Amino acid sequence: MRNMSFTLTTRQVRNRTKTVTRRLGWKFARVGLVVMACVKCQGIPKGGHIEEITPIRFTDLRWEPLNSITQEDVVNEGFPLQSPEWFVDMFVRHNRCAPSEPVHVMTFEYLNTCAVCGEHVTDEFVFGPEHTALHQYVCSPCMIDRMNRGEEPLPF
Repeated sequence: MRNMSFTLTTRQVRNRTKTVTRRLGWKFARVGLVVMACVKCQGIPKGGHIEEITPIRFTDLRWEPLNSITQEDVVNEGFPLQSPEWFVDMFVRHNRCAPSEPVHVMTFEYLNTCAVCGEHVTDEFVFGPEHTALHQYVCSPCMIDRMNRGEEPLPF
């Protein structure tokens, strides 16, 4: 699975308030591709590790000029109190590109993973506090296994 860095928007991804990202590359991406959202993917010091956040799946992909961003998409980028102009300025500063640069607009959904085994789980087989900031889940096989061993079914 490929990794995708969310250094500037780690908080928004952890809180699941971000559902779209803009990138200068990722031409290989396709709808349905699952990638691991990470804090940082490059420039990690020797002995360091990539900090994974959560897997995401692309649901829509398009190219458009950066300065075509709408207020709605600024909110979807995780910045509800900012303007499109602010977002373009921030993106240009961090990516050293022109405001009219074509960017890959990548809409995504969050995938649930079991807090015990790490496998992807679907909502119909999920147990846990679905509406908390932690977004931790336990799949039914892990829950049954924990109960059979006399442990608490939910490890959080």
